[in-house]
Amino acid sequence: MKLRQLISAAALLLTPALHAAHADAVVDFYKGRTVTVYIASGPGGGYDGYGRLVAAYIGAHLPGHPDVIAQNMSGAGGRTLANFLYNKAAQDGTAIGILQAPIIMDPLLYGKNSEGVLYDPLKFSWIGSIDSFTPIAVVWGSLGIKTVADAQGKEIKFGSSGGDVSERLYANILNTMLGTKFVAVAGYGGSAEIALAMERGEVPAFVGWYWAGMKRTKPEWLEKHQVNVLVQFGIAPDPDPDSKNIPFIMDLLKDAGDKQVVHVALSQLQMARPFTAPPNTPTDRVTALRAAFDAMATDKDFLADAKKQQLDIAPFGGAQIDGLLKDMYATPPELVARVKAAMEAK
Repeated sequence: MKLRQLISAAALLLTPALHAAHADAVVDFYKGRTVTVYIASGPGGGYDGYGRLVAAYIGAHLPGHPDVIAQNMSGAGGRTLANFLYNKAAQDGTAIGILQAPIIMDPLLYGKNSEGVLYDPLKFSWIGSIDSFTPIAVVWGSLGIKTVADAQGKEIKFGSSGGDVSERLYANILNTMLGTKFVAVAGYGGSAEIALAMERGEVPAFVGWYWAGMKRTKPEWLEKHQVNVLVQFGIAPDPDPDSKNIPFIMDLLKDAGDKQVVHVALSQLQMARPFTAPPNTPTDRVTALRAAFDAMATDKDFLADAKKQQLDIAPFGGAQIDGLLKDMYATPPELVARVKAAMEAK
């Protein structure tokens, strides 16, 4: 009995020393090294803004204070970077990336061996997401449509960048579940071009923009009542007080099955700007990256810079992402089939 007690006491004494040894090892690893933050888009736009903001501040919170640089790697709707991080990037904690959130559903919807999808979201070393995302459907005021009910049965063209599964999803939810007839007009380079097209009268609507982006770049639309925002998408209402009077998609849906589909399809919006390291990154370094990310998200200088750049901050931790993906990938096959059909509907 005394021997057992002595062993237990020795273990308690050694535990802090072991923690210190792990911490020292992480410090020794990162000291003098360079960490690269890869960005799954070209220069400009939301992903680039958030990627460069994190690259500017996370190094100060990492043990050893490594240099941090940002590097764009666009292509295939964000899948080029996902494939690179999963298969080719260094798995030592020096490579992290901001991925485009919708692609995390690819293996769920199309299978883990689907063409062009060479990654398993469940095996990434998730660090955290820096913002949530509240997509909206907005129409030009002169159209005279103020609600989703007003839009039912009327063909309304909306600007689209083409090939974006999320844009199709939002329009398809409205068309197949609420009786609207939104029709995509592809060929626009992004949200700025679509907004300009609305101002020029080329298209009267934008389905799939996001509330914070419109409020930041086109405040006059709201101030001068030039547009009507018909609905906000998501699985929980946007906490922004300015959006409290915008109808929430889950409140508009009456069918329980439709609500299930939308809940699964839109759950990734909680991790709208997600950062990850490759699979098999050492556990102690993933822990350090998560801790640095969490500390950075409360750093007053970081928050001031984000505010200056008009980038909203709504952190969602790495462990939360793990839980979200675990639930998502446990979706019954019959419900997955309905989500896939909603995304692919014409």
